[in-house]
Amino acid sequence: MPKNRDKPEHSEHSHNKQEAYLSCPHALHSLIILFLVLLLPFISGYTPLLEWRGLRVTMEGLQAALLVATRFFCILSLAVVFLGTTPLLVNIKAIQAMGLPYIMADMALLVVRYIEVLSADLRRVRISMRLRGHAEKSCSWQNLRTMAWLTGSLILRSYERSQSVYKAMRLRGYGHAEGKPAGFKATRKDIAGLCTVYTTVVMLVVLEFRL
Repeated sequence: MPKNRDKPEHSEHSHNKQEAYLSCPHALHSLIILFLVLLLPFISGYTPLLEWRGLRVTMEGLQAALLVATRFFCILSLAVVFLGTTPLLVNIKAIQAMGLPYIMADMALLVVRYIEVLSADLRRVRISMRLRGHAEKSCSWQNLRTMAWLTGSLILRSYERSQSVYKAMRLRGYGHAEGKPAGFKATRKDIAGLCTVYTTVVMLVVLEFRL
């Protein structure tokens, strides 16, 4: 009995970790966007705004950099609001109620679930490699071979796990009957809000091309 009472807490803790993983922007992506924004004013465009010791800042490049930075900020803000204000499970159920095939919703849940599993596997393997004397920061052919072996091992392990999970789900009856979204039903208000968002997006795209 105590074991059953502890299970929801563990599930909620795991769900919170998954949401935190998805809501936090990856540092590598941010660095790539930052590098692109800083580089565009110098390599793009023909109308010079400022020249200093051979470096030239162009108007077109500056406009492109501002456009990329603004889009990235808007996408990031929307993702944070979308994933931070509503649980991921509720979002997937809502999208499924609006027409998303149930198999795609299930695949999204499985991806979210096994991202954490793969991260834990990678962390354990890296710890074991460091305990055996492997230096990750050294740049050598031996290190590249080791990292290639690690990547291949994780891919094969993930494939084998996916096969076992798929067989277990099939044995439990998954896929024999079409699933239905539970706990959520799209109302007229939800559909009206979705149409409003789509209309706004289309208008912004049209204005961007016309201007």
